[in-house]
Amino acid sequence: MYFIYKNPLGIFVLDEDGNVLEFKRFKGSIEDVVKKFKEKSEEEKEIIKKYKNYKYIYDREVLEKLDDLLKYVKIDKREYYDYLHRFSIELAKYELKESFSNQDNLIIQAVESLEDVDQVINILIARLKEFYGLHFPELIKIVRNNRKIVELVSKYKSRENFKEYKNLAKESAGADFDERDLNVVHRLSKILEQLYRYRETLESYIKERMREYAPNLSEIAGPLLGAKLLSMAGGLKKLATLPASTIQVIGAEKALFKHLSGKATPPKHGILFQHYLVRNFPKKYRGKIARSLAAKIAIAAKLDAFSNRYYADKLKRDLMKRVDEIKKEMKTRKKKIIERKKR
Repeated sequence: MYFIYKNPLGIFVLDEDGNVLEFKRFKGSIEDVVKKFKEKSEEEKEIIKKYKNYKYIYDREVLEKLDDLLKYVKIDKREYYDYLHRFSIELAKYELKESFSNQDNLIIQAVESLEDVDQVINILIARLKEFYGLHFPELIKIVRNNRKIVELVSKYKSRENFKEYKNLAKESAGADFDERDLNVVHRLSKILEQLYRYRETLESYIKERMREYAPNLSEIAGPLLGAKLLSMAGGLKKLATLPASTIQVIGAEKALFKHLSGKATPPKHGILFQHYLVRNFPKKYRGKIARSLAAKIAIAAKLDAFSNRYYADKLKRDLMKRVDEIKKEMKTRKKKIIERKKR
């Protein structure tokens, strides 16, 4: 058995008695050395290839042997500690930079930005409908799609210019707006158009990032829902460590606390309601679907966080198999109810 010790100076290979068999020094600038220390360097790969029956050991295990190691590489202890000081500062900079460029942080910020944009859009849409409703109330009543209202106001400005809903505009009971009034409400519609476009950009960005960073989770939960789960958990690794039962109720914390205090029944799902499978099932069976979905999400998150394996196709097949079983259960139950009524 050989022991590999990775040190800021380089890679040591020790025998069972702690004697140095080989040493590969990290070459390059202090920045290069830090990168080699954090990642798997060429020096480390060479050692691993040569000594196949090995085990990694760490600082605490070789503390007593430090003097022998420094003697082997012909470095004075004071010189080593000066070097270690510079190395530690550079290592802190590297880890700080790494944490800022972490994919988790990018996705979390994008998800939170999307939620903020949605909130702003909802507030401004309500204001636009109230404002423009004074001029053309019939349009606000008949058109239910908010995006469509924004497009129409942005395109035609005054109700007199409408080519769509022309007859409705002629018979409108709304107030006559002068140019100043129309300019203000028209500008609001233009701002909303920009916000909608920015929302689409954010959504596309999140989907792309998630498919690259967490392909299994994206396939099972969907990239947007997967990103929201990742954000609410505080990162992919944190999500991967959560049990399926916790994932099932993420987003239903208030309902869960009410249940724990004896004021309500336990929640069947939280944010998982946004998944088409949960949303489209009858209320009575949503808990079962959410439980199965949460179990697959837990596995998918672990695969993305701790391995490079793509296993989503198999997970999805298993999930859909369970969905079919629940559908059969629904049909059987329905038949029994009909038979009881006939009796």
